[in-house]
Amino acid sequence: MAAGSRFSPEFLFWAASVGVVFVTGYLGIPRILGERDGYDLSIGVESFIPYAGWAAIPYTLGYVIILGPAIPFHEMHFVRRGAAAYLLAMAICFSLFYLVPVRCIPPPATGPIDGFLLPRLPWLDDRGWNAFPSLHVAMATLACLSLLKVSHWVSLAALLIWTLVFASTLLLKRHFLVDGLAGAGLALTIHFRVVEPEFRRRGVVWAL
Repeated sequence: MAAGSRFSPEFLFWAASVGVVFVTGYLGIPRILGERDGYDLSIGVESFIPYAGWAAIPYTLGYVIILGPAIPFHEMHFVRRGAAAYLLAMAICFSLFYLVPVRCIPPPATGPIDGFLLPRLPWLDDRGWNAFPSLHVAMATLACLSLLKVSHWVSLAALLIWTLVFASTLLLKRHFLVDGLAGAGLALTIHFRVVEPEFRRRGVVWAL
């Protein structure tokens, strides 16, 4: 099987590594932190943002968009950099979840959309932990930055999805605004340190 195949053993290894680390961290951190009090990073503006159950749709898309870059950039040199970026983001976020235990407890999902979608994502049962910085926003940002290299229309779609994903973390009360901004900032730093050098080396330019 070709080294650049989406289903090569190395590709599957990196995909599995990202998935295992993600689930292990998301499920493990809340069990370590337990029911202690966490930091509150709310800045007032959150009180003016209404809860919106429909936001569970773009929130769930955040777990889909992270797979997007593997379609146009399935060559292993890109896959390695992308997986390294995701793993680094998770390592930093999980460390901060433990060292700076911010807690943002969302209201129960009781609407027809959030009540259907969110319980089917078992790692979301984190008792309000896994907050700062937002790994959800960080991963979506990393994916979006790579998709901005594909084409004009893919770039626009990626930016729209990213905006909705960011907004959904606030509309579902799963993150404070500071969490999302920190997650986006972390992802930007990682992208330009880890992923962008490979794009430049291969002559892949911004498409937007």
